[in-house]
Amino acid sequence: APTTDSAGHRIQQLPAPSSHPALSEERVRGFDYSYLKPVGWSEGERDLDPPPDTLVQPDDTDVPAFIAVERPIRIGTSSLKEAVERLRTGFEDKGFRPMAAPERQIGGYSAMGIVVDQSDVLRHVYYVAVYAEQAFAIRLTYDPAHPESLDVYRAVLDSWSWG
Repeated sequence: APTTDSAGHRIQQLPAPSSHPALSEERVRGFDYSYLKPVGWSEGERDLDPPPDTLVQPDDTDVPAFIAVERPIRIGTSSLKEAVERLRTGFEDKGFRPMAAPERQIGGYSAMGIVVDQSDVLRHVYYVAVYAEQAFAIRLTYDPAHPESLDVYRAVLDSWSWG
């Protein structure tokens, strides 16, 4: 596996999938995208700044996790790398040390990722894709001791459709 992403940032390898989360037939629809809702997760509200476009979280409140899609940001002719660099710089300005996540496809479009460890029990994984000149940041916030949330996130990304 590569140790740096295409922008040259060191990759934080994520644990290999350990479960096969079930997805429902129900699609969560957002601005210009949709994804399948994981079984045992529901759309919800969190006090996030900025407020997300869509958010799903486990029905089991003992599982500390949520998946949020930020409202898309118009980037015009900026590249995916530039969009991800802006996100990375925002974390660095707050004193965090973001790592890259392994690159992947989301709905057939290239995506680059960032991993930010806010504490031992709070990790954020963001994947950013560019669709129709807009950057979409798709975020998982979870406790790394519960890697099954990461598997749910991967399944959501695998179910993604644009438009």
